[in-house]
Amino acid sequence: MNLVWRARPTLQQVWAHLLQASGCLWWVKRQLRRRGAVMVLTFHRVLNDAEFQRTCSLPGIVVRRRTFENLAEYVAGKYEAVDFAQAIEAAAGKMRVMFTFDDGWKDNYTNALPVMRTRGIPATVFLCPGLVGRTLPFWPERWSYLQVCGYMWIIAGLVAHARKVEEADPPESAVADDVETPLPDDAVLA
Repeated sequence: MNLVWRARPTLQQVWAHLLQASGCLWWVKRQLRRRGAVMVLTFHRVLNDAEFQRTCSLPGIVVRRRTFENLAEYVAGKYEAVDFAQAIEAAAGKMRVMFTFDDGWKDNYTNALPVMRTRGIPATVFLCPGLVGRTLPFWPERWSYLQVCGYMWIIAGLVAHARKVEEADPPESAVADDVETPLPDDAVLA
């Protein structure tokens, strides 16, 4: 399994080259253009290098600002960037691309917006109204932080709590008369 994960980027590159060499990508682009289709690019976070190093966001939702700048420049030069209103109009011709951002992160405003303004690219941001004005991180970041940064502290806290419980004398009402099965020491760590 580990070998497959290490080989995955190479396999993806080989697959992309095969699709291009076979003409499949050209044919798909031609069909999309002919039908007036819109390619929607969905983003979550666009981070500068310093923010990228500190984030607890899941890797699949993060794009570095310089990568986003390169993509925006490419799209602005090769395609027609459209918003929702323009996307509804089915105009055949130049391939159309729409940028959307999920969850309305602050970095959409501080990092992505300046890049898009410079290149004249419209975008749509989908907000989470229940999170507006809150400083608590979005749940995926909290979970990721616990997995990456806080996992060892949680286990240490659980072990300490289990030992405290073992050492304390519970009140008589808390102990069942017929069953008293202590947890093994390694049960909390498993």
